Amino acid sequence: MPHDSSSDLPRWQRVPATFTRAFLALLNQFHLPVITFVAVTIIGGIIYGELHAIAFQNDPDAPVSTDTIPLIDRPYTMLQLMILETPPMYDETPSEWYLISFWYGLPLVFVFIVGNGVADFVRIFFGDTWRIVRLSNWRGHVIVLGAGHVGLRVVRWLREWGESVVVIDNDITETKREALQEAGVEIIIGDGRSAQSLKDANIENAAAFITATGDDTVNLYATMRARALNPRVHIVVRVWDDSFNEQISSLIVDRNQPQASSQEIQAALLSSSDIAAPVFSGLALGIELTQKFSISGMSYAAVRFVVQEGSIVANRTIEQIQFEHNADVVLYQSRQKHFQVRPPRDILVTAGDTLVLFAPEEVCINIAKNNYATEDSSQHVIVLGAGHVGLRIIRLLRKWNVRMTLIDNDIEPPVRDALNEIFADYDRYHIVETDGRDAITLKNAGIDTATAFIAATGEDATNLYAIMRVRALNPDIKIVVRVWDDTFNQQIDEFIVRNDDNTENDPYPTITTIRSSANIAAPIFAGTAVDINLTQTLLVHDYENDIDLHFAAVRIRAQHGSHFLGRTIGDIQTELYDGDKRADVVLHSPADSQPLMPPPHHGRVTVGDVLVIFAELDVCVQIARRNNRELRKARMGA
Repeated sequence: MPHDSSSDLPRWQRVPATFTRAFLALLNQFHLPVITFVAVTIIGGIIYGELHAIAFQNDPDAPVSTDTIPLIDRPYTMLQLMILETPPMYDETPSEWYLISFWYGLPLVFVFIVGNGVADFVRIFFGDTWRIVRLSNWRGHVIVLGAGHVGLRVVRWLREWGESVVVIDNDITETKREALQEAGVEIIIGDGRSAQSLKDANIENAAAFITATGDDTVNLYATMRARALNPRVHIVVRVWDDSFNEQISSLIVDRNQPQASSQEIQAALLSSSDIAAPVFSGLALGIELTQKFSISGMSYAAVRFVVQEGSIVANRTIEQIQFEHNADVVLYQSRQKHFQVRPPRDILVTAGDTLVLFAPEEVCINIAKNNYATEDSSQHVIVLGAGHVGLRIIRLLRKWNVRMTLIDNDIEPPVRDALNEIFADYDRYHIVETDGRDAITLKNAGIDTATAFIAATGEDATNLYAIMRVRALNPDIKIVVRVWDDTFNQQIDEFIVRNDDNTENDPYPTITTIRSSANIAAPIFAGTAVDINLTQTLLVHDYENDIDLHFAAVRIRAQHGSHFLGRTIGDIQTELYDGDKRADVVLHSPADSQPLMPPPHHGRVTVGDVLVIFAELDVCVQIARRNNRELRKARMGA
């Protein structure tokens, strides 16, 4: 678990420990001049004193006041000779060659020491070395390899949560540098696969290491190196190719530790495509779906949607929806824009209201597919691009039994094999292997009657061009766009959002969404690194205060020392809701029975139980970090 062990020491112990580490780190940087000076003054002084005694012992005519130099004065004698000062015991320069060599040689040694010291000073305080010296004093920080689309966003989340962060990247552009400096992180320019780069980032004392590059080979190699340098570091790996999973998972958990398990291994092995795919797929159906939590062998997710006329949840109370669909309504926003977390059970839900539900994944999808009065068979989604994200979207839509068309003009053999596997025994699909930016291609794909279009390629320009064409051919279609460069957002928004006069008065305008896989995945990567098990965020606009609020669900496991241990769900709910924290315990999974949702207030939390709490993102982080601190203190006291 990411943690700075020195932070648990009392202040009177932390300050000397910090000073000692800083002093030793500086000493290490100035080691050559320091070692030379000590060797010359002490060892050289001893030798010179013995030679002096040999030269002048029992010689009454010797040009010295004493024939022996006391041991304590010998280092000082060396220092005097270095600075061209005659030691007080000499009346004149000695004539013995072995003494003369000290008189003429020590000033040169002094020049060498001072020159090296000045050079080291300039190198340390006016170069990158001082940063490395300071980093050597850090404990419990997070190292992020790669400052690309995912890495930069992970860094921002970690800094927002108060974590100390070091970024390693061998290609820091000026734009990246400015963004990282604005975030307040330390930068190491170098190859993250290099042991020296990792040591410069102080991997030995880091709490977590995140490989966020888009190259699986780099991530695998860096993971191997990091694990070798720090067997205890918590490693989170971004993967593209699933075939690397077994190799990487064998490295990211120290299997000698008793807590190492396959579940923990997979928790640290993440794909931004896997995390983003449910979001893109859900948006095509008119919902915003988080990635799932696996609890007691069942998959749960949170879903946000606007209730439509004819929906299976329209004109039902909150209590009826929860009972009929085995779901917990965790947030309700009326058509008048007022929202409540943990809404009263007697509220009547009508068309135009917004709900956030936490439920088994199949319940979320069933509600989404029956949220419109139209028949399920009329849903038709077109997906542009069968890359890492597109292929995962197709797999989910197939699982949800949605009719779809794939457009891709360059399907590689491995992708074709995957598609054949996905569409085996399935006839509700069509593949068009031509350019998705072409109007004829879109018409052949059925754009005129399609209900949604997902632009999922990795090229923003292609996605932008395609959605312009789609909007012209079908103004009422839902459009979901994957973006890499956030600077495209405004341009895309101008083209795909309807600006006609009727939109303002239309309670159910066309749902059009711009999403970045990196933005969706970043809080998951950041949370995993600091042992916080989050869903991605759901955005809710607070119209009363005109601000956007980020909500998420967090999974907590109660262990010895946990703040939640021994308390009832009702007590926890009361505490969470005090101070307008807007939080709700949506699931309680006792260690010895099935998950309860919504959980009864009299249920008591015992060791091994799992809680899922829905709240604003910062509250989720606070709850998880408090629980982690208490568990850590309990282990230290055991």
